[in-house]
Amino acid sequence: MEKHLKVLVVCACNLNRSPTVGKFLQKHFPYMEVKTAGIYYGYPNIVNQELVQWADWIYVMDLEQYKFIVEKFPVHAKIFPLSISDQYDPDDAKLIELLEWYFKVKKQ
Repeated sequence: MEKHLKVLVVCACNLNRSPTVGKFLQKHFPYMEVKTAGIYYGYPNIVNQELVQWADWIYVMDLEQYKFIVEKFPVHAKIFPLSISDQYDPDDAKLIELLEWYFKVKKQ
């Protein structure tokens, strides 16, 4: 299947939430091309102009990432806040359960 929707998933450090959400989206929505990034310097994959311009949709975990993106970059993508707090480990079962509910995906 050809991927035709470019999705950027952003959290604070790109260590826990955004990689987990990115893997979840790729698994359940194969038409999405997904990249992940964080907003804090000193961590891998920092949000930049190229990523923001690349994306059709941007999912952010909270208001902090939303404000960072709209204040620093011209944004043409739709931005969706997920309201996911920074309490989850990578691939945390509770986070996966929350994503299943949010995206209306049946449990595997």
